Amino acid sequence: MPDSSTASLSDSEVRYYFTGFYKILKRYRQMTVLGWIIVAIGCLSFPVGWSVGRAGGLIEILLSCSTIVAGLAVVWQSVSSLEAYIRIAVPARDDGERHPAVMQALEIMHDVDEGGWQEAHAAIRRLEELQVTYSLPPLQ
Repeated sequence: MPDSSTASLSDSEVRYYFTGFYKILKRYRQMTVLGWIIVAIGCLSFPVGWSVGRAGGLIEILLSCSTIVAGLAVVWQSVSSLEAYIRIAVPARDDGERHPAVMQALEIMHDVDEGGWQEAHAAIRRLEELQVTYSLPPLQ
């Protein structure tokens, strides 16, 4: 099954639906984890500046709040970049037919768009399965 159907995939389809989508999912996961780590650091640093009465206490609280906001901005950026990638309009090929692997990739993109981080994490595994099923080039 994978031998004859893989030949009808264009290079641009492989790059967009598989290798590019895989890379953006990995980047999304890394940026989201990094963002939440930054938020946690900001929350953990709050008690350090809690005694506002001492010199520099207010500045320490402001720095903690700024760290939290920066972490949330990283998380928001990762979500926005994934959403922007998924919503790129890619026209169908001239013959109007789509390869079954592309149809499955579109389904995965829809699931990620409708879902959350759990669906994005599951999409990585599903793309790896599609790579094996359709003998696609390495996703890394």
